[in-house]
Amino acid sequence: MATPTSTADPTPATDLPDTSSPTRGYAVPSHWVLTFGALLGVGATIAASYERLELALHPGETLFCDVSSKLSCSSALTSWQGSVFGIPNCWIALTVFALFASAAVAALTGSELARGYLWFLGFFALFMLGFSLWYLWQTAFAIGSLCMFCILCGTAVVIVNAAIWRMWRRAEILPRTLAVLVDSKLDIVAWAALWIAVAAGIMIGLSTH
Repeated sequence: MATPTSTADPTPATDLPDTSSPTRGYAVPSHWVLTFGALLGVGATIAASYERLELALHPGETLFCDVSSKLSCSSALTSWQGSVFGIPNCWIALTVFALFASAAVAALTGSELARGYLWFLGFFALFMLGFSLWYLWQTAFAIGSLCMFCILCGTAVVIVNAAIWRMWRRAEILPRTLAVLVDSKLDIVAWAALWIAVAAGIMIGLSTH
């Protein structure tokens, strides 16, 4: 009687790719998105810092970003809201975006970011989001003039938050409700809706001045 030939796959189970985790595949995209957002923020804040320095050295000078009475960096940068913590907001933002950029570079080079560090990044991302929304509200409804660099920084903050949500999801520290949004990619719709609402609010605020 012939012995049945085994058809079992000799490849050990430990060598098979793990596709059971819903977080698999988020790593590279989220890190690249974080890099893009961080670099956009760094660029915008460097430009704003340069313009702020020009105003300090040459008071009253018209900046290249002073397009009109409604779109003017000078009005926003020299207001009390532009230095609410005693130093220009752009300096604080530059430091935080540099932090995000360093984390992105570390992740892209293969480093596994610790959960504690991800919480740290998430805290500053949320802080920057809240601060950006407040400052844009102030520029539209109180100052009556918008800084183009502030819009770029706000956009960068939204991108950074979206990336960090995905990094949190991969590390399995994102709250369940938000995890459902990320898995279904509805968080992208939510972030877009937020920014559209902000743009609409800015237009309404500027129209009242």
